[in-house]
Amino acid sequence: MECHTIDLDGRVGEPHHISIYSDIHDASDTAVPHMRRRADLPNASFICLGDMFDMIVPSDNRRFQPSRVKETLRGHDDFIDRAIEDGLDTYGKFPWRMLGTGNHCHEVLKRHFTNPMARLAGKLRVPFGGFSGYLRFRFRLKNGRVARWKLNLLYHHGGSSGPVTKGLPWAQRFANGFADWDIFAYGHNHQCHAHHEAYLHLAEKHDTIVKKSRYIVNCGTFLDGYEQGQTPSYVEVKGYRPVAIAAPLVTATPHRDGRIRISVTVGEL
Repeated sequence: MECHTIDLDGRVGEPHHISIYSDIHDASDTAVPHMRRRADLPNASFICLGDMFDMIVPSDNRRFQPSRVKETLRGHDDFIDRAIEDGLDTYGKFPWRMLGTGNHCHEVLKRHFTNPMARLAGKLRVPFGGFSGYLRFRFRLKNGRVARWKLNLLYHHGGSSGPVTKGLPWAQRFANGFADWDIFAYGHNHQCHAHHEAYLHLAEKHDTIVKKSRYIVNCGTFLDGYEQGQTPSYVEVKGYRPVAIAAPLVTATPHRDGRIRISVTVGEL
């Protein structure tokens, strides 16, 4: 696991918009227009939970099809290096705060001893989040003073599929083993939804019980899987259901009472 703190500059009452991407799989035709719209929001921040690249490499014979390889990468021996540079050119202009890794890049690491997402994070000069961890957003006033508002994000690339449950039973079991999170974000199963739940805790003063909200967020994909007239993809052959092309948006607004108002939306923007 990893743990990082990111400082975000802003003012009291000013919303911050955090987009959580996962499983883009080099679907830049749909991902980049979406990212442009999200980047235009005030105080925009992006993170990725892995599998930004469509790393189905020839040594992964179970899935590899030459016809499915991105056109600009076909026929090159330095496939991985070129994919990283292509990712830098395609996605590097957006406001990334952290990049994690996913199962596909983990397979590349096992076979080729290099992790494309870790290398891209280095080129973008943002923290590498690994497969799971905590990311703390700390809100800093524009006068440079670090404020008391904090948003704690627990994340994992994802450990369960399930088109019906969308991995929620696994997500709840996993997240309940960790304390001090406001949002648990995960990907991998290409589903997109947000689960809003409440929990009780004992306040530090006055012997009072306080109810708070938290969110479990499944972070979607930009890989369609069903393309008319194209060679059938792994998704089509395995008979997986179609998925929404989407990514969640977290809106966090610090207020004078010391609280952060959080909302999570999914779908188009």
